[in-house]
Amino acid sequence: MDKITLTRMEFFGYHGVFAEENKLGQRFYIDADLFMSLAEAGESDDLEHTINYAEVYYAIEEIVEKETFKLLEALAARIADTLLTKFPRIEEITVRVIKPHPPFKIFFEGVTVEIHRKRTFTAYIGLGSNMGNREQYLQEGIRLLNRTPDVRITRKSSVYETDPFGFTDQDPFLNMAVEVQTGLSALELLHRMLEIELKLGRKREVRWGPRTLDLDLLSYNRQIWTSPELILPHPGVKERAFVLIPLQEIAPDDAIPGIPSLAQHGLSLQGKEGVRKWTTTSSPNESGLSGS
Repeated sequence: MDKITLTRMEFFGYHGVFAEENKLGQRFYIDADLFMSLAEAGESDDLEHTINYAEVYYAIEEIVEKETFKLLEALAARIADTLLTKFPRIEEITVRVIKPHPPFKIFFEGVTVEIHRKRTFTAYIGLGSNMGNREQYLQEGIRLLNRTPDVRITRKSSVYETDPFGFTDQDPFLNMAVEVQTGLSALELLHRMLEIELKLGRKREVRWGPRTLDLDLLSYNRQIWTSPELILPHPGVKERAFVLIPLQEIAPDDAIPGIPSLAQHGLSLQGKEGVRKWTTTSSPNESGLSGS
């Protein structure tokens, strides 16, 4: 990934655990590594397509010189979170806070705290299974998603038993939806989902056919995306009650571009009568299927 590095920015602040530090103040040096795509700026030679270094400097200055923190860790986290919020082009950031002369009785030339933060995105994933122990496959899919680096499940819908769609000569499905916070790109998340399907024995032999576990990326950060590999939002959200009903349980009404209200859209969908809440038979655990 491309990177802009601002080094040795000097500020005067009042940070530390000792009263004298908060009263007298001292110098602090800040380094910031800003990770983002610079391709557009490289082609256009236009400041509009990158980040104004002066604006970054002043944003850091506002924090270091006008706020007070006991810990350098808290100061570094505040800077990183602020820059990620203020500058949407930044995808990842590393902040180093340097205290050149800490007031310790033992000798230190300086102390540096470095933190790394990655922008997170909200995504919604649909899960379905109609082979073997359907409930166990859903549980295992959730467990593997949640153990993926940079993926954290934040909400889970109820489980629904649904009539099969498309190819109807097969057993009913169990379906649900989950909300995740992730630092992965949409394609990285999709590839991880495909790995989990394969690990759990998914075979793509019949379109809309039986499956141990089906994972669909329904929405990613409200993006609209069309490519041979991925379409966002997933077309099934608009067309299929077994997708939308679990989703509307956990997602805000405007989670899907092109659907102003999930609840209103659901009223007009066909097939709602084939989507029934399912009572789980196992007790909740790390991968349990209890709702959010």
